[in-house]
Amino acid sequence: MTGDVFRAGPTLRVGVVGCGRVGGAICRSLDEHVTQARLHAIYDIDAAKVQAVMWSLKHRPQSMSLAGVIATCDLIVEATNPKVAPDVIRHALDGGKDVLVTNAVAIVGREEFVGIALERGTSIRLACDVLVGLDGVRAAVGGAIESAALTVVGPPAFFASQPAGQRAGLDAVVLDQPKQCFRGTGADALEALPELANAIAVLCFAGRGFGQTTVIAVADPATRDLTCRIAASAAEVSLTTESRIPLPEQGPRASPLVALSAVTALRRAVDSLVVG
Repeated sequence: MTGDVFRAGPTLRVGVVGCGRVGGAICRSLDEHVTQARLHAIYDIDAAKVQAVMWSLKHRPQSMSLAGVIATCDLIVEATNPKVAPDVIRHALDGGKDVLVTNAVAIVGREEFVGIALERGTSIRLACDVLVGLDGVRAAVGGAIESAALTVVGPPAFFASQPAGQRAGLDAVVLDQPKQCFRGTGADALEALPELANAIAVLCFAGRGFGQTTVIAVADPATRDLTCRIAASAAEVSLTTESRIPLPEQGPRASPLVALSAVTALRRAVDSLVVG
């Protein structure tokens, strides 16, 4: 028995804003795998990217302006970049639409977005790039979560170009053993580890917040993968999850988990039976 058995009700019209690597993957997954959510319209400032996505789909959506996508769709997928994302999210919320955000860092410090969503009766959903087990973290929150930590292990080159790695001297040495290059709060980690900002933001939103979440980064010369471990505990429960992915050259944002997470969130929006 599959989730398809339980899908019912009207088709959700989805608009995707951003037709790059992430947006294109989301469009293709919607086109092939989600029956109760229809890709209605897409937009990107780069017309060539729009055309490339169009030609990769079996069922072609409409190409519209940002305003047109927001006006004609039920749910807007933000698949842009952290600089553009806040404007896309604000326009979608102002238009009374639900928003699926792939750049979680774009809503950090923008509490007014949640206020607009509450006022309009809409929602903000966050996709994630490299983390698994967030359902468990949210469950622990219900039990008064006591601690939450994210440990990220990756190759030295991944950290060397980021502020945390530079301050630890990773850009000037060759490691022969693992070295911790950062330990601090989620708030401090956003600046120190910008390549991991989305994962950090999603965990902090799901758990104890930015000031009470611990982030640890370890540069390990023996690995080429990115390993992310979440450890969280509450009064009556503790959990540990681990995800390991090959590190894309373009960074975690290019991880296939981004599109998979977004499509899973879309499924949850339309499925009649939702697990977790």
